[in-house]
Order: sequence, then C-alpha cells, then structure tokens
Amino acid sequence: MKVGSGTSKLKMTLALSTLILFAVVFIPQCVGEGSIIGIIGEAAILPCELNFMTPVSIEDINFEWRAEGDIVDAFVKGQHELTNQEKQYRNRTELFITELAPRNLSLKVSHISPNDRKVYECWFFIDEDRNGYLDKWLLKVAGHYSEPLIKGPAKTDLRNRDADFICAATGGYPEPKVHWFINQKKVPPQSNRINTTITNISSEKYDVKSVLTINMTDDTSVYCTVENELLKEERKSTDIQYLVKTKNELHSGDRRHWWIAVIVAVALLVIIVIVAAVFRSRNNSASSGNNYDQAQQQVRTWNEQNPLQSINAED
Repeated sequence: MKVGSGTSKLKMTLALSTLILFAVVFIPQCVGEGSIIGIIGEAAILPCELNFMTPVSIEDINFEWRAEGDIVDAFVKGQHELTNQEKQYRNRTELFITELAPRNLSLKVSHISPNDRKVYECWFFIDEDRNGYLDKWLLKVAGHYSEPLIKGPAKTDLRNRDADFICAATGGYPEPKVHWFINQKKVPPQSNRINTTITNISSEKYDVKSVLTINMTDDTSVYCTVENELLKEERKSTDIQYLVKTKNELHSGDRRHWWIAVIVAVALLVIIVIVAAVFRSRNNSASSGNNYDQAQQQVRTWNEQNPLQSINAED
C-alpha cells in the first residue's frame, strides 16, 4: 500500500509539474488593463506582445484587436486582414508584426478623436490550446488648451466699484477647470463671484470663458489658469495689475502734471530769451569791430594816395 501510494503521489506530482510547465511555456501572460492617453489629431500606440517561451512563426499567428466587440484590426496566417474591420478605423490603423518581430502585436491608431475613447483588447489564436486575450487598454482622449488670455476693465476710476475680469482659452479636451488668483491668492472655485461658461465648439474641442467680479477696494493683481486634469497640464495667463485711485487723486495728479508742464514751459522760455540776448550781444560786438577796421583801412588808403599831405600833417 505504501508503494502504491507513493507511486500515485509521484504520478500526481509529475502531472502537476507538466501542467505548470505547459502553462508557463504555452499560455501567454496577460498584462492586465491599463490606460493610454491619445492626443486629438495625433497617433496612439497600444502595446501587445506574445510572452510565452516556445518559438513561433508569423504564419502560425492569428490575432485581432477589438473595441466593444468591433474589429479594429486583424492579422491572419501571415497576412493583414481588414475584411471585417469596423468602418470607424479604416485607413487609421497599423500593425508592427514582422518576420523579425513575430511577437509584437501592438496596434497604432492615427488621427485620434473623442470617438476613440474605448477599451481595446488584443486577442490571439495559435491553436486550440494557445488562444485568449493578451492585453486590455483604455484609450483616453485629450487635447491641449491654448494659453489663457485675460482682460480687465477699461475704466481707471474703480475704487469701491465692481470690476469684471475675463479669462478665455480655446481648443482643448475634455472640459477644463478655470482657477482665479487675486494678489497671488486662489479664489475658491465655488465662489459666486465666478461665472464660467464652457462651449462645445465641435465634437472634439471645447472653448472656455470665465468672468470674475471683484469689488475694487485696493490695488489689485489678477491672473487665471486653465487646467486639463487628464493631461495634468495647467496653463497660466499673464498677470494684470490695477492701481485703484479716487477722483480726487486723479484730479490731484492731473493738476500736478499741469503745474509741471507750466514750469517746464517757463524754464524753456527763459532759456530761449537768455540765448537770444547772448547771441545779439555777440553780433553787436562783431559789428563794432568791423566798423573800426573799416575806418582804419580808409585812413591807410588815403595816406597812400596823398603822401605829401600826410607828411605835412605830421609836421
């Protein structure tokens, strides 16, 4: 009984070992489900690879990618098979399997759009014992928003008045979050001072416009950010500043500017008068010198013409 029992246990151990070896050698390892982000208008690659150890020929592999039951792409006995491909994916898919890389079953999907947000499964078939799905991926879709533009009120006399600030960004996906900052402090998103409107301009893009109303009691610095949570991307606007002034301050500033202008004008006038006087004085001096020189020249000329009279005059 002991010998028979030992033999039975040995057979069971061998059978179990064979089963485990078969599982390791012939059954592929499923990576599990993950997620990949595809950017609208660009391409996304969904990885899939045969991981079992036995040699495999490309002619023996049959596999297909499925999304919600639809055939996205397929490969049958060494050939790219598109007969049953879902219309949505036509001319947009690419496979990487080759003679040199027979285990690479990855899929490339081009021109990503929000309609491509689905769960994709990589299924393979080699024989009755070697088949099943290898990888499962959730393809998420996103698009970058433009840098937000911010605009403030045109008025300058804002003390103790409500002022509207506008923040706008375009062309992103999915819907964003807008955050406002006043003097570097974040405004609570649920604040009733914020009114945000998101517009679906197409099936693939959103525009966002947010208005923040502030009661201007002091000098204020304002900026906004637009956040795409899926991309973990937050874009910031420029920082605009408003110096709050009362009417009296404005008028006082205007008067001060007026007096400065008057003083500058008077100073310029005085300088012009002084320069003109100096210039005139120099002209008069030059004119007197010229007259004296002319008289001396006339005397010398007369003496040359009347030498005798000049001698008598000297005697």
